[in-house]
Amino acid sequence: MTVRATKIEVDKIHRPKRAKLLPNVLSKEEIKLILNAHSNIKHKMMLSLIYSCGLRCGELLALQPVHINSNRNIVLLKNAKGKKDRIVLLSPKILEMLREY
Repeated sequence: MTVRATKIEVDKIHRPKRAKLLPNVLSKEEIKLILNAHSNIKHKMMLSLIYSCGLRCGELLALQPVHINSNRNIVLLKNAKGKKDRIVLLSPKILEMLREY
């Protein structure tokens, strides 16, 4: 590539690094407001599972009752990110909410 008869080597141009910002952390009160905002038990359950287990949206949608092991308080996530299986902990409170649902 040439500009004004000056040869520029594109391979030697360094891109500036992106700034690494800390994530925005919500307070306990804000989390309670979000989780209690829905009166529909299905939506409340979905939000509670995403928050307590750290699920991604796709993992939540692929979740089936057979993936939940209530004896060991774990959830087996099949084909999660990167086509890998992973296991997450399940809170006893969330397990009770699941049983109510």
